[in-house]
Amino acid sequence: MTSTAAAVRLARAPRPARTRRRLVSVYVVFALMFLAIVVRVGLVQTTQAAAFVNDGESKRLHTTKLPAGRGTIFDRSGVEMAMTVPATTIWADPRLIKGEAKETVLAQLVQALGMDAKEAQQLATKLNSNTEGFVYVRRQVDDDLAEQVRQLHLPGVNFVAESRRYTPAGDLAVSVLGSTDVDGKGTSGLEAQYNDTLTGKAGSIEREFDLKGHSIPNGKDFTTPPLPGNDIFLTLDSRLQYATDRLLEARVIETGAKGGFVIAIDSQTGDVLVMSNVRVDPGTKQAVVSTANHSLVDAYEPGSVAKIITASAALEEGASDLEQTWDIPRSVVSQVDGSPSTGFKVDDRVITDAENHEARQMNLPNIIAHSSNIGTVKLAQAVGAAKINDYFHKFGFGSVSGLGFPNETPGLFPKFENISKSRRATMTFGQGIGVTGIQLVGAMNIIANNGTYVAPRLVKSTMDLAGVEHLSPPSETRQVLKPTTAAQMNQVLQGVVCFGTASEKHAADINGYAVAGKTGTAFKAQNVKGQADGYKDKLGQYHFVSSFAGFAPAESPRVTILVSLDEPQGEFRYGRSGAAPLFAQVGAEALRALKVPPSPPEALCPPSSKK
Repeated sequence: MTSTAAAVRLARAPRPARTRRRLVSVYVVFALMFLAIVVRVGLVQTTQAAAFVNDGESKRLHTTKLPAGRGTIFDRSGVEMAMTVPATTIWADPRLIKGEAKETVLAQLVQALGMDAKEAQQLATKLNSNTEGFVYVRRQVDDDLAEQVRQLHLPGVNFVAESRRYTPAGDLAVSVLGSTDVDGKGTSGLEAQYNDTLTGKAGSIEREFDLKGHSIPNGKDFTTPPLPGNDIFLTLDSRLQYATDRLLEARVIETGAKGGFVIAIDSQTGDVLVMSNVRVDPGTKQAVVSTANHSLVDAYEPGSVAKIITASAALEEGASDLEQTWDIPRSVVSQVDGSPSTGFKVDDRVITDAENHEARQMNLPNIIAHSSNIGTVKLAQAVGAAKINDYFHKFGFGSVSGLGFPNETPGLFPKFENISKSRRATMTFGQGIGVTGIQLVGAMNIIANNGTYVAPRLVKSTMDLAGVEHLSPPSETRQVLKPTTAAQMNQVLQGVVCFGTASEKHAADINGYAVAGKTGTAFKAQNVKGQADGYKDKLGQYHFVSSFAGFAPAESPRVTILVSLDEPQGEFRYGRSGAAPLFAQVGAEALRALKVPPSPPEALCPPSSKK
C-alpha cells in the first residue's frame, strides 16, 4: 500500500517541462495583448487620430446654413424687376406642444396666418405627429406677419430667417422673367434659363456646444459668409413694358379677344424692348398679364404678314419688279348656298382673295398693299416653289430664335418634299404653316434693317460680385436680302399704310412718323373630328387671329413691332381693324421712350393717298 500511494503522489506532481510551456504560453498571450494595445494606441495617436477628432467634433459642432441671396434682374436702365428680399419661415416642434395646448396653438396660428379650412387641416395633421421634431407652419412670410405670430409666444413655435423672390412691379413682364420655387430655384422663364448665373453660394456658421447644448467658451465659432448670385441686366424697358401691358389689356377687352401679345424690338440691335402677353381670365372675364410667354412657346398661322417673304423673294430673284403687272382673275368666295369659289386654281384647290373682285391687273406694290392671295401665289410661282421654301427658312421660319428661352418652339414648317402643291401655294400667303411671334417680328425686321437678319436678344449683360459688368455678345446677324431689295420692300410696306389695307381710318398711323407694315388676318386651326375643313369649329364657324407687323420711322427704322390678337370678334378679326390701332399706340409710346425725332414731312404719306 505504501509503495502504491507513493506512486500516485509522484504521478500528480507537476512536471517541470509542462509547467514551463504553460508559462511561456501565458507570457506570449500577454505579450501579444500588450503589443496589440501598443499598436492600437499608436494608430489612435497617428493615422487614426484625425478620424477620432472629427468624430468628437461632429458631436459637438453644429452647422447652420446661411442661404445666399439670388441675383437681381434689372431692366435696361437699372430698374429692379426681380429681387431677393428677407423673409421669415415659421416652423414648429410638435414634441414640445403638449396636450390641450395643441388645440390652442393650432387655433391661434390659423387665425394669425389667415389659413383656410384645407390649410388648417394640414397643419393639424402635422402638429399631431409627435414623431417629427420639425414641421413647417408657413414659409417665407413677411416680417410684419412673422412678428405678429412671434408676439403670441406659442410653445414649440420657432422662426428662421430666409429669403424670397419679389417682383417690385407685380406681374410686370412675368411671362419673360419666369418664377422660382420656394427654395429659390428658377422654374420657368429667365429665372430658369439663367438659374446658374443668378444662384449664389450658400454660407454657414459652425459653433461648438457641450452635451447639454451650451456653447463652449473659446470653442470653435467659424462663419463662412454666403455669396450672392450675379445680377442680370435685360434689354426690356420696364416703363414701356408697363404701358404696353395696359394698352394690350384694354384692346383685348375692347375687341372681345381671348388674349394677345405684343413684341417690340430695336430694329438695329435686335434687343427686345417689350414682350407683353395677356390672356382673359375665364373666371373673372378680365384681361390679365399671362404667366405663359405665348409669343415664344405657341405657334400660329401668320396669315398675310408672311406675304412680305414671297414679295421679297420675287424682287431679290428678279422674278418681278415694282412696275410689272400681273393678271389677277375674278375672285368670288363661296357663298352659303354651297356654290363653288371662283379664283385661281392650284392643283386641287381654288385660291381666292379675301374680297370679291373682277379680273384686274396688279403690280407687286398693289398685290401687297391690297393683300391679294392670288397675286402672291403668282409671284411665288415666278420665283419657284423650292426657292420660296428656302426664303422662308432664311427669314427664320422653322427655327428657334436663338434666345434659348425655355420651351421655345421652332413652329411648324414641314419638309419641302412633304408639302403638296396646293399647300406650297397657301404657305406663300401664310396659311398651312405655324410661326411664333418672335419669328414673325424678326422676319419683318429684316426689311427694316436693310436686309440683314439680327437675332433677338433679351439679356444685355451680367454683373459679378466685384461689380464688373460683362456685356452679352452682339446678336448674330446674316444677310438675307440686298439693301436695295429691302429698300424697295420698305416702300411697298409704306404703301400698305398709306393706301392699302391699313389705310382705312388711318389704322396704323403714328402722328408725325412714317410707318411701314403689313396686316394679317389668319384662320385659327381647329381640332374637330369629322370636320373636313380644319379651320371650322363644331358649329362650322371660323376663328381668327388678327395681326399687324411694322416699323417706324420708315425712312430710318428704330423700332419694329408685332401685335397679335387671339380670336377678336366681329370686324376686329381683321388685321387692319383689330391689331393695327394697337400697333400705332405702342409705336407712339416706343418712339417717345427712345426719343426718336419725327419724320421729315416729305417722308409722310401724301395727303392724296388717304382719300
